[in-house]
Amino acid sequence: MAGNRYAGTSRRRTLLVVCWLLLVISFRAVGEERVQPIVPIDPVSVGDDFLLELEFAYPGGNEQPELSTPQYPPQVTGAAEPTIEVSSRLSGAFGDGRIVRVRVPLRAAAAGRAIIEEFSLDFGGDVVRTQPVLIEVRPRGGGDIPFDLVWHVELESLYVGQTVPVSLEMRNLRTAVFPDDLQVDEPNNAEFVSVPGLGGIQRKSVGEVTLLTIPAAAYLLTPTAPGELMLPQAQLRAGGMTRTAAPRSFSVQELPEEVRGTGAYGRFDYSFELDPPALVEGSSATLFVRLHGEGNFDQLQLPSFESHEFIVAREGVRRRIEPSAGGYQGSIEARYRITPRRAGSIELRVPPFVWFDAEEQRVARTAPAPIRLEVEARSESTRGHEQAAERRPLSVEEIERMQPANWYRQPSSYLSLIPGIVVLVLGVVVRRRRAAASSTALLVGIFFLASLLGASSPPLTPDNRVVQAVETHTQGHYLEALDLYGELMPEWHESPGLWYNAGLAYLGAGRSAQAVYSLRRSVMLDPGLPALRSELNSVEAELELNRQLELPFVYHPDLFFLLMIVGLSAAAVLGGLSRLRGGAIIAIVMLSFGGFLSLGAMVYSARVLEHPVTVVGSEGVSMRRIPDREASAWLQLRAGAAVDASVRHGDFVLIRTGDRVEGWVEAASLIGTTGFVVSSNDGD
Repeated sequence: MAGNRYAGTSRRRTLLVVCWLLLVISFRAVGEERVQPIVPIDPVSVGDDFLLELEFAYPGGNEQPELSTPQYPPQVTGAAEPTIEVSSRLSGAFGDGRIVRVRVPLRAAAAGRAIIEEFSLDFGGDVVRTQPVLIEVRPRGGGDIPFDLVWHVELESLYVGQTVPVSLEMRNLRTAVFPDDLQVDEPNNAEFVSVPGLGGIQRKSVGEVTLLTIPAAAYLLTPTAPGELMLPQAQLRAGGMTRTAAPRSFSVQELPEEVRGTGAYGRFDYSFELDPPALVEGSSATLFVRLHGEGNFDQLQLPSFESHEFIVAREGVRRRIEPSAGGYQGSIEARYRITPRRAGSIELRVPPFVWFDAEEQRVARTAPAPIRLEVEARSESTRGHEQAAERRPLSVEEIERMQPANWYRQPSSYLSLIPGIVVLVLGVVVRRRRAAASSTALLVGIFFLASLLGASSPPLTPDNRVVQAVETHTQGHYLEALDLYGELMPEWHESPGLWYNAGLAYLGAGRSAQAVYSLRRSVMLDPGLPALRSELNSVEAELELNRQLELPFVYHPDLFFLLMIVGLSAAAVLGGLSRLRGGAIIAIVMLSFGGFLSLGAMVYSARVLEHPVTVVGSEGVSMRRIPDREASAWLQLRAGAAVDASVRHGDFVLIRTGDRVEGWVEAASLIGTTGFVVSSNDGD
C-alpha cells in the first residue's frame, strides 16, 4: 500500500511539473508569437461601444503588469480606462502560474477599417505583446464600409528642385476597385506631373484578412520655391463611394548656394567624350557631355561648355529619362561642335558638375580629368583650297537634286491609292477572275505612277537665271548674285538649294544675320539633308553663335507619303488577291498599321517644316521685360541669334532664345516675322 501511495504521489508530482513546464513554454511562445486579442466578429456601427479583450497564462511572480496602448486610428477612440485582472491558477515548486485578463473599452468614431497596432504588458521586464487587429466600422444606419484615401509621400521635408514621387492611395480595401472619377488641383509653387503606372497594388495581412492599397493616381512633385508646400484636398469616386483625401503640407528649403547653378538633386555620374579623338587644324569634332543617374532630370541644368581655344557651337541636348522612386532615372547628353582655333597642343577640359547628394545629404562635385589634344597643322595651300571648297555654292544639278517633289501636298498624288482599291474591289466582286483583276490593277497602277512622277516639282535647269546666279556667285560677285537669287525666290521659295546659296552669298557679303536666316530656311525645307545642317552649324560656330535655338530633325514628308502609299496599297492588293486566311490577315493588318503610322509621321513632319524661322537682324538688339520702348533693356542679342517668336503686341514681339530666356524685342529688329525677301539691298 505504501508503495502504491508513493507511486501515486510521484505521478502527481510528475504531472504537475509537466504542466508547469508546458505553461512556461506556452508563455515563451506567447512572447514570441504574440497574443491574439478577442474582438467583435461582426462589424460595429458608428457610435457603438465594444470591448477588445486579452486573456493568457503568465508563469511569473506577483508583479502587477503595466499596460501600454497604441495610438488609435481615427475610426476608434477609447471609451473608458482599460482594466487588468490577474488570478492565480497553478502553484508549485516553480512559482505561481497566473491567468491575465485585459479589457479595453472602445467606441466606433468613424466609418472605415481600423487597424489597431500592438498592446504591450510589462511584467517587471518580461513583455507580452499583441497582434494587430482589424475593426470594421459601418456607417450609422448601415451601408458599405468605406476605404481610406490619403496622399502618400516618403519625405516630410523637401528641397527646391527636388523631384519626388507622390501617390494618391486607396487604402484598406478588401477587394480591388478602380477610380471612376478623380478631381485633383495642382499645388502652388511646384511642378506637378502625372505619371500613370508608377507604383503598384500592395497587400497587408491582419489576422486572416488581407487588405489592399491601390494607387488611384501617381505624380512627380518638384517644389519651385522655398517655404511651405501644400498638396491640396483631392476627391475620388470608386466602387460607388466618394472619398476625400485631406491636404498634406511639407516644408521646402533652398538648395545650398554651391548647387544653385545646376539645381541638381540626386545621385549622378558625369563624363565627356570627343569624336573623333584626334583633330586637324580647321576640322571639327563632336563633344559629348553626359550625365547619368537618378534625380531631378526635368529641372537640373548641365554647365555650358565654353573655351577660348575652340569655336564652339551647341548642337542640342538629348534627354532619355523615365519616372522612378528618386524622381527620374536616365541620362542627359549635351552635344557641341568644336573647331580648334590653332594647331598644337590644346587641353580640353569640361566644367565641373555640382549636385546635392540625395543619400548622403551633402554637396557633391565632380570634374572629369581633362584630355590633351595634339592638333595637326595644315599648309596654307591646303587650308585655302578647303576653305574655298567649303564655301562654294551648289551647282544647278545639285540644286535640282535637292528640290523636293512635295507629293504629299498635291491632291493628285493620293490617286496612287486607286490601283490597290481596284484590286480589292475586283477581287471581292470577281473572285474567280483574279487574273483579270491583277491585269486591270497593273494597268491602272502604271497610269497613276506616271501621273505621280509627272506631278513632282518642275526642274530648275531650263531657267537660265539659275545658271547665271550660280555663275555670278562662283565668281565672287555676291551682291549681284543676291539680286539674281531674289528674282528666283518668289517662284522657287521652297528650294533648299537656292536658300543655301543665298545664305553663302550673304556670308560672303558680310551680312551674318541674313546668312544665318537663309541657311536655317534651307535646313527647315528639308531637315533630313545632313550637308545643309552641317554647313549651318559650321557657319554659326564661326560667327560664335554658341547658344542657338536647336532645329528639329525630321525626314521630308514625301518619304512617309511613299511609305503610306506602299503600305495601304499592298494591304488592299493582298486583301483582293488572297483568301483572307491565317497569315494573309496578319499581313494585311500589319501593312495597314504601317500605312496609317506613316500617315501620322507625314503629318507631324509637315508641321515641323512649317515652323517659322526667326533670327535677330542686327547687333545689340535689346530685349525688354515689357513691350515698351521706355522700359530698360536687360539683355543684348547678337546678329544672327536664332529665336522663337510667339506673340506680337503692337511693334513688339515676345521671343524665346536658345537659353530659354523670354522677353520683348521690336519686330523691326527681327528677320522672319513678316516675311523675308532675298536682295542685295536689305541692310542690317
